Amino acid sequence: MPQTQAEAKVTELKGSAQNLYGQAKDTLSDAAGQAREVAGDAFDRARERYPDAQRLYRQGSEALRPHAQESPLGLVVLAGAIGYLLALVIHGRR
Repeated sequence: MPQTQAEAKVTELKGSAQNLYGQAKDTLSDAAGQAREVAGDAFDRARERYPDAQRLYRQGSEALRPHAQESPLGLVVLAGAIGYLLALVIHGRR
């Protein structure tokens, strides 16, 4: 009898684990869907506010492509410096 009780407990624990897995999967799926909606809305608002942004992005990409191929490390350093400056502008010095 103790073996039967242990097997029943193992089956119960497996069921609980599968239930928790399903709940976690559903929760993550819902969160991903909501994030996708928020990002889509933000993208649409940005497109309305800055209609030339896509054209300017394309022009900038085309201008940087030869430099990136020639010196990828230099481009990474430049991107880091720009990110640092943007952080200073946004957050200011503390």
